[in-house]
Amino acid sequence: MIRLTAKGLWAHRGRFVLTAAGVVVSVGFLAAVLLLTNAMGANDKDHIAAANAGIDAVVRGEILAIEEDGPGERNVVRRALDDGVAATVAATPGVESSAVVVAGEATLTTLDGDRIGGPEQPTVAETWVADPTLSTFTVDEGSPPVGPAEIAVDVATASDVGVDVGDELVQNTPTGSRTVTIAGLLRYGGADGPPTANAVLIDAAAAGDVFGTTAPDRIVVRADDGVDAAAVAAGLTAALTGPVVETGDELIAELQADLDAALSFLSTFLLAFAIVATVAGVTLIHNTFAIAVTQRTRELALLRAVGASRSQVRRSILLEAALVGLVASLVGLAVGIVGVRALDSAFTAIGVELLDTRVEVSPGPLAVAGAVGVLVTLGSAWFSARRASTISPLAALRESAVDDSGTSRLRSIGGIAALGAGLVGVALGVGTGQVLVLGVAMLTTLAAVVVAGPTLASAVARSAGRLGLDRRPEGRLATTNARRNPRRAASTSLALIIGLGLVGFFLTLTSSFAASLAGTVEDSLRADYVVSSTNEERGTIPTDLATGLAAVDGVTSVSPLRLIPAVIDGAPSTLGGIDPLTIDAAYDLGVTAGSFDALGADGVAVHVDEAPGLPLGDELTLELASGATRTLEVVARFEHDFPGFEAPRHLVTLDQLDAAGVVAPDFNVFVSVADEHDVAALGAAVGSASADLRTATAFVAGSGGELDAFRNFVLGLLSLAVVIALAGIANTTTLSIRERTRELGLLRAVGTTARQVRRSVRYEAALVALHGTIVGLGLGVLGAWTLFEVLGDADLTVVSVPVTKLAVVGAGSVVAGTLAAAVPAWMASRVPTLEAVAGG
Repeated sequence: MIRLTAKGLWAHRGRFVLTAAGVVVSVGFLAAVLLLTNAMGANDKDHIAAANAGIDAVVRGEILAIEEDGPGERNVVRRALDDGVAATVAATPGVESSAVVVAGEATLTTLDGDRIGGPEQPTVAETWVADPTLSTFTVDEGSPPVGPAEIAVDVATASDVGVDVGDELVQNTPTGSRTVTIAGLLRYGGADGPPTANAVLIDAAAAGDVFGTTAPDRIVVRADDGVDAAAVAAGLTAALTGPVVETGDELIAELQADLDAALSFLSTFLLAFAIVATVAGVTLIHNTFAIAVTQRTRELALLRAVGASRSQVRRSILLEAALVGLVASLVGLAVGIVGVRALDSAFTAIGVELLDTRVEVSPGPLAVAGAVGVLVTLGSAWFSARRASTISPLAALRESAVDDSGTSRLRSIGGIAALGAGLVGVALGVGTGQVLVLGVAMLTTLAAVVVAGPTLASAVARSAGRLGLDRRPEGRLATTNARRNPRRAASTSLALIIGLGLVGFFLTLTSSFAASLAGTVEDSLRADYVVSSTNEERGTIPTDLATGLAAVDGVTSVSPLRLIPAVIDGAPSTLGGIDPLTIDAAYDLGVTAGSFDALGADGVAVHVDEAPGLPLGDELTLELASGATRTLEVVARFEHDFPGFEAPRHLVTLDQLDAAGVVAPDFNVFVSVADEHDVAALGAAVGSASADLRTATAFVAGSGGELDAFRNFVLGLLSLAVVIALAGIANTTTLSIRERTRELGLLRAVGTTARQVRRSVRYEAALVALHGTIVGLGLGVLGAWTLFEVLGDADLTVVSVPVTKLAVVGAGSVVAGTLAAAVPAWMASRVPTLEAVAGG
């Protein structure tokens, strides 16, 4: 049986080419994901350890709160260290040397104003440590920065921008914008730069001028020879009250843990799409073996008749699957090794640098990906193997090759009833806000789509015929064939349903987010121009820019918005600083109680969704990283949000932040102008700062624009599943041609032209693609609408279905499905008429 199986597989190898291609794509993507995440973790963690290897202890501020900004993101709010801590640390027994590191906000642009770094890429901006043992950076070229007019940047940033030692850039900090010269290029440990960040280092003596503060961010310590790191850390803990002391090893472990958290999200995110591609591959493999078994009923029956047992027949099918899976997986592993850099380049395109060294081909990830490929192929072929083994010899010889098992009345009625119940449940869940009801209803709907698949496929074919496809003979032939094998059409389109369902989901979800944000901004924005930060999560606008804009002819009002991390009543929060005298002219925040005029020195305005029912006059405790702790009185409530996902829910005055010693750049500056104003002067005032000047109309249109790169990246990953689904259509059509050889010969014999045969095959493939497109995009839109309703945010109210984009995707899918059948259609038209009729 083994020899017979191997010879049969080789004789019919063309049957499994596209099946193998699906396995190759799935395994290749999975291998690339595993190799990428493995390389990211190993390389970057080694660099972190090397960069901090000379630090025996570190002193940092007390942790006020830890905010989970999102999957893989953690923001630790610490109290600033007092200036006197450095002297205490230096005098502690066991400390040989120590260095103060001052950190601040700083971004870079070219002299032409082009920003450096992605819109979400953080910048490590801090002072240079002269002690080479304590410095996490080493000079690769040039020299350390001296004075406020010099900086040093990491090698990776310099390479990306195309600058070198001696070139000039514009540095933007809270204290202003200034032209600086690159004095040196830096390496972080053994890497060209810190993980997923830019590095800008300045002279320690210039910290006050550049950052606006000399408060230590941390103090790094080197112990005396012979003194254990734990001992010096214990001594520092005893000498200090308030600050947190950790050993160098603990610091490295914490930094590596933060990296692991970020990478775990990326790994999970990418693995999810690898699973989607694998599921699409499963449907392709299953369909191939199901059709192959149907076509080989005579062959299998003869094997049974000459003595082959059921288990031998079953094992022969599984052996075929194992061989196909093994060969395809090996090819997929090679594709994955080559594709790692392509995947990394996709992340780089959205501003996330993941790799800075070559990828080591580790056996572990490759073994996992290869095993998944083989096991998935075996699992997908199991039901076909079991079916082949349960047919008796005589029954098999008489069995028709047409698979109409999916057309039973019970299955049709049950599937349609379940689909209707699921849709009704979704409507009820949305109306009542019951998340559990929604979850059960969506699962019911998805299951019903699979059960009712043959019925839906028949309905699509019948509707297409009534809409005009049946007017042509080849169209009638295509709709008849689709209705004759509805189960095959449904299973073939399942992979397309999965892929396009996720495409429709993400398109609708991101479109709804963008529309809701744009709607909120459009209703609230009163300013004529908006200056926004080039980083979508952090402020990058120098605070003196607002003053420069106010001096431009025709400007009637300038209102800055400043965002800082804070702890309010023990919980981490983003605190907003505003000018109460100008905010009403700039932005309508929808004050529901109290007034911004009452903010004064100790007032706070709170969003209505934050602690609903909180009365005016209540008090909140505010803690800032600067060390300030204050009790604030609630003097106003507001209901509208500022634009962006980092919109603050608590507002104080800019004067309050200044009084608390907060030094931070502005996030937005809202500018109102008279009818006669100088647009060019506004642009000149912004200059090369890390800021974008846009009209109110352009700003509203761009609201939620940060979703575009993410959406396009996701759609790019989902295209893998769609490609596999199209391969499934091509494969099923090809196998169907072989099954219908006699039928095609008879058609040619009675006068059907080769062109008509080709058209009928393409039309049939188009019907399969049409079914997958309609059901997939419909489920995607339904899922996005359901999720959006569940979110329940007052500012996320617009469910925007991107009809044009969905129509383009749908039309493209049908066209692609039709093109996928081009080769099978050509094969069908080449069937020799007499041989086909004579061959039976």
